[in-house]
Amino acid sequence: VLLGRKTYTFRKVIFVLMIVAGVMLFIFKDKYEEKDGENPWLGNSLIAISLLMDGFCGASEDRMRSISKPTALNFMRFVNTWSSGILIIGILVFGEAPKFIDFVTKHPEILKYLGLAVIVGAFGQIFISSMVSNFGPLPLSIVTTTRKFFSVFLSVILFGNSLSVRQWCAAGVIFGALFLDAIFNKK
Repeated sequence: VLLGRKTYTFRKVIFVLMIVAGVMLFIFKDKYEEKDGENPWLGNSLIAISLLMDGFCGASEDRMRSISKPTALNFMRFVNTWSSGILIIGILVFGEAPKFIDFVTKHPEILKYLGLAVIVGAFGQIFISSMVSNFGPLPLSIVTTTRKFFSVFLSVILFGNSLSVRQWCAAGVIFGALFLDAIFNKK
């Protein structure tokens, strides 16, 4: 909204805020127990920074879509080219390359898992790039946030963990927002 100068309907903003609030209510703990030097303020700050960067990224993606209308694969290529450049600089600045080479030398079996991760990640990137180029960053954000929720929810079901009343209410808020968004978008 701020960077991309894009406007959304009030209804869409409410549905997105409902999903975000529902995920927050679902994931946050009722009580925090400090162990092994964990710092909840640091963790929450990193999450806030991550969300802020997602917002900047979404605005940039929207601007790219409106100016050059890239195909999904072109979009993916340019994003990955810039990301790779930034990561290479980070690896060199922070001296991670020798550590990586040392680790791979000691554990060469990791290469097959890295290769598999690259292949699976590439297919995931194709779907993400297709969604951004065809539908925009907001629907992508809704889908990825919802996927994260379903991953946690499925984990709870599979491993037999019980949910608190707050978490059930949060799940209701998320599903309600998704249902209402689908109903109103259909019209």
